[in-house]
Amino acid sequence: MSLITRYRPQTWDEVVGNKALIASLVPLLKRGDSHAFLLTGASGCGKTTIARLCAMELNAGEVIEIDAATNNGVDDMRDLINDTNYQPLKGGARIIIIDECQAITAQAWRALLKSVEEPPNWLYWVFCTTEPGKVPAQIKTRCSIYEVESISADHLVTELLIPVCRKEGKEIEDTRILYLCADLSEGSPRRALSWLAQVIDCRTYDEASDSIYRIANEDNLTITLARMLLNHDSWGQICNVLRQLQGENPEGIRRVLEAYVTKVMLNNSSPGLSKTSTPLLDMLTTPIYDNNIAPIVVIASKWILKDETVR
Repeated sequence: MSLITRYRPQTWDEVVGNKALIASLVPLLKRGDSHAFLLTGASGCGKTTIARLCAMELNAGEVIEIDAATNNGVDDMRDLINDTNYQPLKGGARIIIIDECQAITAQAWRALLKSVEEPPNWLYWVFCTTEPGKVPAQIKTRCSIYEVESISADHLVTELLIPVCRKEGKEIEDTRILYLCADLSEGSPRRALSWLAQVIDCRTYDEASDSIYRIANEDNLTITLARMLLNHDSWGQICNVLRQLQGENPEGIRRVLEAYVTKVMLNNSSPGLSKTSTPLLDMLTTPIYDNNIAPIVVIASKWILKDETVR
């Protein structure tokens, strides 16, 4: 069992950070004043974990989890509503958790609206999203909205990584190793544990650093693409790299490109670089749900071909 699975919070007290959110959310659940919730925040910050804890707090006899990235159409939502028209046989509630809800189509949202607005007293909705701006206003006004915040490196180290190491019987004397994991996680407990799993047996900071960056650099081809885009290389050269990336996970490619361009901009004080690179970063901030590389090709072509047209 992975560290991520083993140390997923099972109680509110085990959640790292977001104490103010929990202090507000738990009494609301106890009172039953709201039957629809919208959890927003960056990927990996704990939205789904909090949604599952809501189900435990409500003593939900049935928990339905839907990934809207792949189940987002009107028929999917109508089937879901039809399945919730009866009271659960056990437990006091039925809760539906819809992850990546920003991917739900407009027609599908309309199909959900009445059930969200007037749910039976046993039914609760929890929508999770990284892009709250794409959730219709009609849905938002019927939800209690909570922003799940990313966790600072200090809190990740002291409240998560050090306790996990102790429970695993591992002693990492050089805390720089833990801060390296925390810094690379970008505020995500899930990613912090993933990085920790890679270095928990390392004896020195150099060994841990080499291990982490060796793993990170397995995306060398994507890093090459990022450099070529920033260098405004020719479309023909870009196509050669894109062909080699066919079959890879496009969302994984996007995340590496986004992280690399962000790092370059933050580490370079040149206003000119920031100004010229900002439009590229903007193209890379929207998650990709396709299973092919087409969206990456579109981004690259828009970025490079506009440049070649000017030339």
